[in-house]
Amino acid sequence: MNTLDSTTFLLPQIHGRSIFNRVIPTVNYLERTFKSLEQNGWFYTNLKPWEKQIIKGYALQDVIHKLRAANQQSKVSIIRDQILKHSANDLGTYPLAIYLIVYFIQQTENNQYKSFVEFAQKHGITENLNSISAIWSCGTKDGKYLGILDDSLNIIDLDFFHRWASITPSSTFKEKLKITVSAPLLSKSSYDSHIACFKASINEAPRFTGVNSLKWSEYIMGKEYDIPQFFNKKFDRNEVWDYCGDNTNSDLDTLLVVLSWGGMDRKHAKSLLNNPNPVLEIVRRLRSKKFESRKEAFDYIQDKRKQGLLPGMGIGYFTKLICFLQPSLKGYIMDQWLAKSVNLLLGNPLIHIASKS
Repeated sequence: MNTLDSTTFLLPQIHGRSIFNRVIPTVNYLERTFKSLEQNGWFYTNLKPWEKQIIKGYALQDVIHKLRAANQQSKVSIIRDQILKHSANDLGTYPLAIYLIVYFIQQTENNQYKSFVEFAQKHGITENLNSISAIWSCGTKDGKYLGILDDSLNIIDLDFFHRWASITPSSTFKEKLKITVSAPLLSKSSYDSHIACFKASINEAPRFTGVNSLKWSEYIMGKEYDIPQFFNKKFDRNEVWDYCGDNTNSDLDTLLVVLSWGGMDRKHAKSLLNNPNPVLEIVRRLRSKKFESRKEAFDYIQDKRKQGLLPGMGIGYFTKLICFLQPSLKGYIMDQWLAKSVNLLLGNPLIHIASKS
């Protein structure tokens, strides 16, 4: 062993999360992901599913606008700051893979892959060689990118993980959406630069379409339900408004179009429509313009949620109903995209977005 004092050694857990369980990432690396983002105009939604996993794994969704304008050194600082701001329980497997590699090197004084295979199998991480290779590839490549390992896989910044382990970042693992009103506004120059960037990107943004509404609805309702063949498409926002504005369409079909456009989790949709009467009553009230204001509509539906009458439907989805079914209220869809836009324009995380477990 070397002359390091035993107190400098990393523990096999961080923030109560074991580094030997659920630590196998999908093979991808930060550097490669940033190249893909550049190719896709820095639109997170255009990334492939496995590319989105690494963005979520490092909690980078809310700082993509910063990463876009940063050089490599600044990117590294941004990512390291994001890790330090989060509990290990709220991050994915990617930062844990780096921690595990550093732990292995420190414990064994060995940085060879063959030895890591034996280490992983001995500690019950996995017997699968492909999975072990994934941990090694992601942990070593991102570890070097973030300046924690050098090119020869020597540890050059052990202190980073000690700082991460010693702090108690506020966990968002079980937090709900919280809104406060005390965040300071951006300076005028910063605000203007964000607005200019936003305006410049309007024509770049692809028109959002949902999933195929026929397939989604068949899964939820079953093939015995007479779903219109018109549903065999991916609706865009304007088509959803047009469909909802046609009073010859049934309340249930209208609801299915809105929820499928939003890509509602099928499990949640099944739960909601197991007893469709409460949500269909809301649909009827909105389509018949019973509400005088969006606040009245929001409070009414939120009260139904608190009564447990809308299982599986959160604020992000019932505000879609307000938006599309009674457009005269000019209701906002209160989902992560609005939250992130507010945070960007304010230059402050005014709205805290819950992590997805």
